[in-house]
Amino acid sequence: MEININKPNILLEKLKSDRLELTLLSCQANEENIKYFLFEEQSSTNLDLYNIEISNCKFLNCSITNSSFEKTFFTDIIFENCDFSNSNFTNCNLTRCLFINCKLVGANISESILYNFKMNKCNCSYINLSELETKNVLFNEVSFNNSSLKMNTLENTYFNKCDFTLSQFYKTTLKGIDFSNSIIDGISIPISELKGLTVNTLQAIELSKMLGIIIN
Repeated sequence: MEININKPNILLEKLKSDRLELTLLSCQANEENIKYFLFEEQSSTNLDLYNIEISNCKFLNCSITNSSFEKTFFTDIIFENCDFSNSNFTNCNLTRCLFINCKLVGANISESILYNFKMNKCNCSYINLSELETKNVLFNEVSFNNSSLKMNTLENTYFNKCDFTLSQFYKTTLKGIDFSNSIIDGISIPISELKGLTVNTLQAIELSKMLGIIIN
């Protein structure tokens, strides 16, 4: 699927840091923006960051689990082969960010803004994606098993070959959204929010059960 999403604008030359946790906490303590860093093959847990700005950086093969980035501004960032399981990204702004083959199981990205954002081949099972504002966003081959997608405002947002098995949608208008090549087995969606949703024939038969329709 070809969607026009602006890519992260990252300088070719970056400062390589081999002490991810110290670098991030030091910049926070000194109220400095975190810019032009390459963080590679590093890990941290229970990291607590709040209201900082991270831009023009790349995180490669990093594990930052059970951590918090609340109210952080991420701009022009690439996350590749990273693990952010059970981490908190509430009230964040993610602009021109790219997640590639990342793990965000149990993460919380609620009440955040995603703009010119792409997620490719990521595991987002049990993620909380509620009260989001999205614009120019592509989720490609992302697993959203058992996830919560509630009270979202989706603009120019696309889901390609995603897995929503047993996920919950609530107060999220799906008009103009195409789920026809995604898996929606066992999803929970209020009937009023199905209007304008594109699905394939088999999915339509499954969703018809919500209306009490029996198809022989």
